Amino acid sequence: MREKAGIFGRVAVFAVILAVIVQCFVQYPFRSTDYRIPQMLEGIKKEPAQTLDCVLVGASNVYTFWNSIAAYEEFGITSWTYAVPGYPAIGLKNLLIEARKAHPDSVYIISLNGFKKDSFRDVYIHNAVDYFPLSANKLDLIRRLCDDAEIPAGDRLEYILPLIRFHSRWSSLEENDFLHPEANHKGAQMNPGFLTASIDQTAFYVETDRREKISDKMQGVLDDLLAYCREEKLQVLFVAMPQALGTEEAAARINYVCDYVEEQGFDVLNQLHETEAIGIDIQTDLKDRIHTNIHGALKYTDYTGKILAEKFDFKDARQDERAASWNASAEEYRSIINPLLYPFELDGSPRDPGLTFPGQQDVQSAGKGIAVVFSAVPGADGYDLFRRLPVKKNHVPTEKQSWHYAGTVVSDGRDGTYEFRDTEEISVGDSFEYSVVAYRMGENGKEYGRCCYSGNSAAAVLDTPVLLGVSIREDGSRELAWSSVDGAESYVVYKKAEGGKYSKVAVVKDGCTYTDAETDQPEIYTVRAACKGSGGDTVYSDYDKEGVRAE
Repeated sequence: MREKAGIFGRVAVFAVILAVIVQCFVQYPFRSTDYRIPQMLEGIKKEPAQTLDCVLVGASNVYTFWNSIAAYEEFGITSWTYAVPGYPAIGLKNLLIEARKAHPDSVYIISLNGFKKDSFRDVYIHNAVDYFPLSANKLDLIRRLCDDAEIPAGDRLEYILPLIRFHSRWSSLEENDFLHPEANHKGAQMNPGFLTASIDQTAFYVETDRREKISDKMQGVLDDLLAYCREEKLQVLFVAMPQALGTEEAAARINYVCDYVEEQGFDVLNQLHETEAIGIDIQTDLKDRIHTNIHGALKYTDYTGKILAEKFDFKDARQDERAASWNASAEEYRSIINPLLYPFELDGSPRDPGLTFPGQQDVQSAGKGIAVVFSAVPGADGYDLFRRLPVKKNHVPTEKQSWHYAGTVVSDGRDGTYEFRDTEEISVGDSFEYSVVAYRMGENGKEYGRCCYSGNSAAAVLDTPVLLGVSIREDGSRELAWSSVDGAESYVVYKKAEGGKYSKVAVVKDGCTYTDAETDQPEIYTVRAACKGSGGDTVYSDYDKEGVRAE
């Protein structure tokens, strides 16, 4: 029996050694492929000890609401979002334990939003555990999640060794599966959906003062988390971020949790219904029901960063040895996000959410320019117009596609529509995207209202000449006439025989008539306007394909 026990012991030791080897050297291609997870969970380990002022812990709402680069630039706070998509509240303690392995003395900001529901989707277990190194904490997290999801014991090994689940990938592995470059953005998000999406979530935004007790299971999870924070004497702040939760029940649960945590002696920020104070616009600043886009994130970080800076009196990292690393990251990150932002977002101009954005906007060619027609906004003193090179849907604009000020239309107090004609530095053939933002004059200048983070586009094109007819002169020649076109530098005349194809017969640079002396048969005439385009090439208008007949 001792011999068998020894054999089993050696097998167990071998299995543990094999698991460690696989975890360290083989596992990477078989983990969750969501690139954000290693950036947050492994990136934090590369930050030198004692250099992070605070770490935010939770699920995906954490890294969409809080922007570490903006917090550094505005307040000198160094922070990290240690968060996982779909992470369940039942594992918050384990996530906190893991984060403290790299930065034990940071202030910890813990999201309470996960307590809005009891269950989680078991597909998220791999997200939660794949990037944790093998440890007692990881094994405890796997046990917790699998117990709650009622996963049989025989099916749990894949969470320790994911290659068991993905072993069939061997035949399809490529070099990129082993390369996981980490962006130098200090955990700040940059995926296209976060940067570009903007969806009105008004229908799902629910406010309530009601409190609803959470289940006994979740109460136990919460008490266990609070006990750990108390025993470890952590400097901690709990927060509930404002989301369009969709149901009063979910909001009532979070209200209860916030009250309970505060009653236990911890500091809590219940921001669930503070969108107006924060400046977040439910119509434009969310990418979906529970996540902000970049515009909402910058507003949230500015508002909450002030609270953190006053509460914890962090040392300003912009003035110490941390600045070089963070400045480099901020410069790189700004090169990505700045093209998305309006000039008034970049310079921090005051905002007035009471001003709506013009709902009816029409952008159309106007000769050597582009006309923008838009509806009046009640209470607006005027309208600033911005333009940029067109951006494809769901694409992140480049620096060349940044928003630029195009002009101002001052309100005359009337309802109806206004028109702005943009001709500056526009050539025929140029295409631009326009956005109109209303403003009201305040004590500190313009206060901008709501804005749409995309615009309507049009190209500057020459109008099609209108054919006025052909007259027969006494000598038998024919005189063709057409309307003048704004911006045209010349006109090209074409004619064809019945059933034939148009061929060019003349270029007219002065006037809007042409006399054709070669008239041996009935013919059809048409005209195109022409001018030099932005690239130096000749640009032509469309033409009347039916033409006018001369008998």
